[in-house]
Amino acid sequence: MPKKIKPFVSLDILVLLVSLITTFIAWRIAATFPPEQIPIYVFILGMGASFLLFGMVFGLTRAEKKATEADIEHSRLLSAIESIPFGLAITDTEGTIVLSNYGLSEVLIDVGGVWSLQKIDEKFKGEFSVSDSYRKVLAEKRSLAWKRVDFGSKKLDIYMAPIFSEKEGILGVLILIRDATQV
Repeated sequence: MPKKIKPFVSLDILVLLVSLITTFIAWRIAATFPPEQIPIYVFILGMGASFLLFGMVFGLTRAEKKATEADIEHSRLLSAIESIPFGLAITDTEGTIVLSNYGLSEVLIDVGGVWSLQKIDEKFKGEFSVSDSYRKVLAEKRSLAWKRVDFGSKKLDIYMAPIFSEKEGILGVLILIRDATQV
């Protein structure tokens, strides 16, 4: 990502200065009019418009900065999830897998696959039901301890935990699958 050049003056301050200078010029021009037209109204109106415009630009630039920071944090999180040496899947409360890493494909020996709870269940061929465990974790709002499952010539450990938010309650379930054959 190319490095952004930081401006000497922020956009909101620049807009405020330009609008104040324009207001002053308009006031000086209005001062040449006959006194009964009262140029002070032009000055007050211009000042009010300047600060209103400043407030709008100030809010927009701060919102853009926050969005950029959130995008950077989101990228860091996704990179961290991809580098975890386990298979990882995050579901919503409906059972849809909203995020999985490459490790899940490696552990379940299906590189490039699109994952669902049903597809993971099919991979285990009745040895372990991810869907039933998922529903149990949601219902009890508790983690499922590491469970060892035979998977062909491999032994896999599976862990599930609910994902909580203080504002919204349960958001979904975290599923971790690790290869425990060598352990």
